[in-house]
Amino acid sequence: MSDPTKLSRLFRERARNAEKEKLKELYKELYQIQIVDSMFLNEMESIRLKKAGYEKVFKQEGTVVTDFSQVKSMFEVYCSNLTDKNVVLFHLEQLNCGVKVPFRIIHQIMVGSKQLLSDVLIVSDYLNHCICIEVEEHSYIVTHW
Repeated sequence: MSDPTKLSRLFRERARNAEKEKLKELYKELYQIQIVDSMFLNEMESIRLKKAGYEKVFKQEGTVVTDFSQVKSMFEVYCSNLTDKNVVLFHLEQLNCGVKVPFRIIHQIMVGSKQLLSDVLIVSDYLNHCICIEVEEHSYIVTHW
Protein backbone atom coordinates (compact mmCIF):
# COMPACT_ATOMS: atom_id res chain seq x y z
CA MET A 1 0.00 0.00 0.00
CA SER A 2 1.36 3.46 -0.89
CA ASP A 3 1.95 6.28 1.56
CA PRO A 4 -0.68 9.06 1.00
CA THR A 5 1.79 11.74 2.17
CA LYS A 6 4.43 10.59 -0.29
CA LEU A 7 1.85 10.40 -3.07
CA SER A 8 0.61 13.91 -2.27
CA ARG A 9 4.18 15.22 -2.31
CA LEU A 10 4.83 13.57 -5.66
CA PHE A 11 1.69 15.16 -7.15
CA ARG A 12 2.78 18.59 -5.86
CA GLU A 13 6.26 18.10 -7.33
CA ARG A 14 4.80 17.10 -10.65
CA ALA A 15 2.49 20.13 -10.72
CA ARG A 16 5.36 22.45 -9.75
CA ASN A 17 7.59 21.01 -12.47
CA ALA A 18 4.80 21.64 -14.97
CA GLU A 19 4.57 25.25 -13.70
CA LYS A 20 8.32 25.66 -14.15
CA GLU A 21 8.18 24.37 -17.72
CA LYS A 22 5.28 26.72 -18.47
CA LEU A 23 7.28 29.68 -17.15
CA LYS A 24 10.43 28.67 -19.04
CA GLU A 25 8.45 28.62 -22.28
CA LEU A 26 6.70 31.90 -21.44
CA TYR A 27 9.95 33.72 -20.68
CA LYS A 28 11.61 32.32 -23.77
CA GLU A 29 8.69 33.17 -26.05
CA LEU A 30 7.79 36.60 -24.70
CA TYR A 31 11.14 37.92 -23.50
CA GLN A 32 13.85 35.74 -25.10
CA ILE A 33 15.16 34.81 -21.63
CA GLN A 34 16.55 31.36 -21.00
CA ILE A 35 15.49 30.23 -17.51
CA VAL A 36 17.18 27.21 -15.95
CA ASP A 37 16.04 25.18 -12.94
CA SER A 38 18.71 26.63 -10.65
CA MET A 39 17.12 30.10 -11.04
CA PHE A 40 13.86 28.96 -9.38
CA LEU A 41 13.42 29.40 -5.65
CA ASN A 42 12.37 26.29 -3.79
CA GLU A 43 8.66 25.83 -3.29
CA MET A 44 8.47 26.95 0.34
CA GLU A 45 10.61 30.05 -0.24
CA SER A 46 8.55 30.98 -3.31
CA ILE A 47 5.28 30.66 -1.39
CA ARG A 48 6.63 32.59 1.60
CA LEU A 49 8.11 35.44 -0.43
CA LYS A 50 5.13 35.78 -2.77
CA LYS A 51 2.64 35.76 0.10
CA ALA A 52 4.62 38.31 2.10
CA GLY A 53 5.07 40.50 -0.98
CA TYR A 54 1.39 40.52 -1.90
CA GLU A 55 0.38 41.10 1.75
CA LYS A 56 2.48 44.28 1.76
CA VAL A 57 1.19 45.28 -1.69
CA PHE A 58 -2.44 45.00 -0.60
CA LYS A 59 -1.79 47.15 2.49
CA GLN A 60 -0.51 50.01 0.32
CA GLU A 61 -2.26 52.42 -1.99
CA GLY A 62 -1.33 51.70 -5.59
CA THR A 63 -1.22 54.28 -8.35
CA VAL A 64 -3.69 53.75 -11.20
CA VAL A 65 -2.39 54.67 -14.66
CA THR A 66 -3.96 54.08 -18.05
CA ASP A 67 -0.93 54.28 -20.32
CA PHE A 68 1.89 51.75 -20.28
CA SER A 69 4.45 54.49 -20.92
CA GLN A 70 3.49 55.85 -17.47
CA VAL A 71 4.11 52.41 -15.98
CA LYS A 72 7.55 52.35 -17.60
CA SER A 73 8.39 55.82 -16.28
CA MET A 74 7.32 54.84 -12.76
CA PHE A 75 9.32 51.63 -13.07
CA GLU A 76 12.47 53.63 -13.95
CA VAL A 77 12.08 55.90 -10.93
CA TYR A 78 11.06 53.27 -8.38
CA CYS A 79 13.67 50.72 -9.37
CA SER A 80 16.73 52.91 -9.83
CA ASN A 81 18.33 51.45 -6.68
CA LEU A 82 17.97 47.84 -7.90
CA THR A 83 20.18 48.14 -10.98
CA ASP A 84 23.00 45.88 -9.77
CA LYS A 85 20.95 43.49 -7.64
CA ASN A 86 19.31 40.13 -8.09
CA VAL A 87 15.56 40.17 -7.57
CA VAL A 88 12.81 37.59 -7.49
CA LEU A 89 10.22 37.75 -10.24
CA PHE A 90 6.74 36.34 -9.90
CA HIS A 91 4.83 36.32 -13.17
CA LEU A 92 1.22 35.16 -13.35
CA GLU A 93 -0.70 35.23 -10.08
CA GLN A 94 -1.57 31.57 -9.90
CA LEU A 95 1.99 30.27 -10.14
CA ASN A 96 4.20 29.85 -7.07
CA CYS A 97 7.50 29.72 -8.92
CA GLY A 98 9.71 32.65 -8.01
CA VAL A 99 12.63 33.13 -10.39
CA LYS A 100 15.81 34.84 -9.18
CA VAL A 101 17.21 37.01 -11.97
CA PRO A 102 19.49 40.02 -12.28
CA PHE A 103 17.38 43.17 -12.21
CA ARG A 104 19.02 44.38 -15.43
CA ILE A 105 17.19 41.59 -17.31
CA ILE A 106 13.83 42.76 -16.00
CA HIS A 107 14.78 46.32 -16.84
CA GLN A 108 15.53 45.32 -20.44
CA ILE A 109 12.16 43.56 -20.67
CA MET A 110 10.26 46.59 -19.37
CA VAL A 111 12.10 49.03 -21.62
CA GLY A 112 11.41 46.86 -24.66
CA SER A 113 7.78 46.04 -23.88
CA LYS A 114 4.74 47.77 -25.30
CA GLN A 115 2.41 46.32 -22.66
CA LEU A 116 2.08 43.71 -19.93
CA LEU A 117 -0.42 40.91 -20.29
CA SER A 118 -0.46 39.72 -16.69
CA ASP A 119 0.47 40.83 -13.20
CA VAL A 120 4.12 41.03 -12.20
CA LEU A 121 5.60 41.10 -8.70
CA ILE A 122 9.29 41.94 -8.39
CA VAL A 123 10.82 41.79 -4.91
CA SER A 124 14.25 41.90 -3.36
CA ASP A 125 15.27 38.90 -1.25
CA TYR A 126 14.31 40.48 2.05
CA LEU A 127 11.33 42.50 0.76
CA ASN A 128 13.28 45.75 1.15
CA HIS A 129 12.19 46.76 -2.34
CA CYS A 130 9.22 45.80 -4.43
CA ILE A 131 7.28 46.84 -7.47
CA CYS A 132 3.99 45.22 -8.31
CA ILE A 133 2.25 45.93 -11.59
CA GLU A 134 -1.32 44.68 -11.70
CA VAL A 135 -2.96 44.52 -15.10
CA GLU A 136 -6.58 45.64 -15.11
CA GLU A 137 -8.99 45.74 -18.06
CA HIS A 138 -8.21 49.33 -19.07
CA SER A 139 -5.47 50.35 -16.66
CA TYR A 140 -2.52 49.30 -14.54
CA ILE A 141 -2.10 49.55 -10.78
CA VAL A 142 1.49 50.17 -9.71
CA THR A 143 2.51 49.64 -6.08
CA HIS A 144 6.04 50.00 -4.75
CA TRP A 145 8.22 50.46 -1.69
